[in-house]
Amino acid sequence: MLKLNLAKCSILSVKRKVPILYDYYIKENTRDMQLKRCGKVKDLGVIIDSKLTFQDHITEKVNKEYAIPGIIQRNFDHI
Repeated sequence: MLKLNLAKCSILSVKRKVPILYDYYIKENTRDMQLKRCGKVKDLGVIIDSKLTFQDHITEKVNKEYAIPGIIQRNFDHI
C-alpha cells in the first residue's frame, strides 16, 4: 500500500556498448507517466553512473574529507 513517488523515479541504463533507449511508463491513476532518463543516480549514498566508474562518488567523498581539516583549523585557530 506504499505510494510510489514518480518525481523520484528515473531510469539509469548501465552499458558497455551503444545503449538501446526504450521509454518506460508507469500508470498513475488513469494516465501513463513517462520516467525520466538520467546519466547518474545517487542510491543509498553511492553515486552510480551509466559506465560504473564511480568517479563522481569518489570525487564527492574526497572533497568532503578534505573539508574536515579546514573546519577543524578554523574552529581551533584562536585557542
